[in-house]
Amino acid sequence: MHETVGIVALAFGQAGGSTLSSGIANQEIIGITSMVAKTEHEAGNLVSIVSQWETAVTDRPCHTLSERYSPTHYLSTAQVLTRALDYLQQMEVDRLILVGHPHHLRVTRLVYWRKLRRSGMKLDRQYDNLLDFVPYDASDDNVQAWTHGPVEFAQYLFTRALIGRHGA
Repeated sequence: MHETVGIVALAFGQAGGSTLSSGIANQEIIGITSMVAKTEHEAGNLVSIVSQWETAVTDRPCHTLSERYSPTHYLSTAQVLTRALDYLQQMEVDRLILVGHPHHLRVTRLVYWRKLRRSGMKLDRQYDNLLDFVPYDASDDNVQAWTHGPVEFAQYLFTRALIGRHGA
């Protein structure tokens, strides 16, 4: 039986400079998203990909949720999930695959489990082992400090939970 599969590629970090770009973590997320989409397509499934601009694949159709903003103005994980799930429900997706940084996804699944469950899509984790290759991005041009390493990410999560501060 063939299914309709939705893939949500969650961004993690952003390279700055004179023009914004994806950064090394997001490049890995793009590669994994493409590989998962190809595998699902070859299995005969209809695939719908939703991403932020930092994780938009170029080798197949992709519904991009946002244009380039700035290092301090971007979509939150909650905004991405809400928009992505709305779009994928319209596409009548049966199965949902989240692609992103492994620690980001653990937190996402913990915090947004109810939203994911209520979507009516089966959360598929069969590709999670591939996500271990998504690195933190401690490069000098990464303008989102909370994605530099595990300590920075934990500090960001604590600040977000304690005072509700989002972003840089």
